[in-house]
Amino acid sequence: MSELLSPDILHVIRTETRTWHSQVEQLVPVFEGGFGISDYKNLLERFYGFYAGFEPEVEGWASLRQIFPDWDDRRKLPWLEDDLRWLGLQRQEISELPVCSRLPELRSAAAIFGALYVTEGSTLGGQVICRQLSHALHLAPGRGASFFYGHGAETGSRWKGFTRALCEFAAAGTRTFEVQREMVDSAVATFKSIGRWLSLEEVIQETPKNARITA
Repeated sequence: MSELLSPDILHVIRTETRTWHSQVEQLVPVFEGGFGISDYKNLLERFYGFYAGFEPEVEGWASLRQIFPDWDDRRKLPWLEDDLRWLGLQRQEISELPVCSRLPELRSAAAIFGALYVTEGSTLGGQVICRQLSHALHLAPGRGASFFYGHGAETGSRWKGFTRALCEFAAAGTRTFEVQREMVDSAVATFKSIGRWLSLEEVIQETPKNARITA
C-alpha cells in the first residue's frame, strides 16, 4: 500500500495553509476603524469576482452533487448577489464586475476537495464578521450581510458534513501520498488565489467593465 500523507489530513491542511490563511484575513479589514459601507461594497465586489470564476469551475466536477447533494445551498454567488443588490447595484452592474481568472487548477477530485476546504471553511469566520457588520454597519442577513452570515446556525453542521466527506475521500484505500499531497497543495493555491485577487484593489477599480483580470 502506498504511504499516506497523514491519517489526519485536516490537521495537515490546516497547518500548511496557516500562513496563507492569515494573509487573506488581513485583506478583509472589517474590524479596522473607519471601515465604512463603501469599503464593504468594494470588498463584496471583489469576493463576487472571485466566486464568479471559481464556482463554475467547481461545478464542472461530475460527482459534485453526488457527494454534496446540498451544493446549491452551499453556493456563495447568490448570497453575494443579494448583498450587492441590497447595497444598490443593479443586476447588469453585477454581471459586469471583473471576474478572477487566475484560479487554482481544479482538474481532479483531490484538487476540488482541497479548494473547497478553503471556501467552505470561510463560512466559520464569516459568523464573527457578520456580528461585526451588524455592530458597525447595522447590516444583517437579507440586509447586506447574507454572504458572511452564510448558513447561520447551521454553519457548524455544514462544515462537519464537508470535512467528513473530505476525510472519507482522503482515507479511501486507493488514495496515495500524491493524491493527499494534491489536496493540500490545492488548498494552499486557493488561499493564494484569493489573496492575489483581494489585494488588487487599484487594478480592479481601473479595469473597464466586462473585463476579466488575471491576478
